[in-house]
Amino acid sequence: MNKTKSKEPMLSMSTKRMEALSDGVFAIAMTLLVLDFKVPTQSKSV
Repeated sequence: MNKTKSKEPMLSMSTKRMEALSDGVFAIAMTLLVLDFKVPTQSKSV
């Protein structure tokens, strides 16, 4: 009996994880662009 495992399921799992990661990064980037954060200005008072 030859018990060689196919590498196809491992490749498929790796691709799905990478796709999920890139979707998450894209979602965070789009959220930051939509919210348009601005740095508050400080008034100079001595």
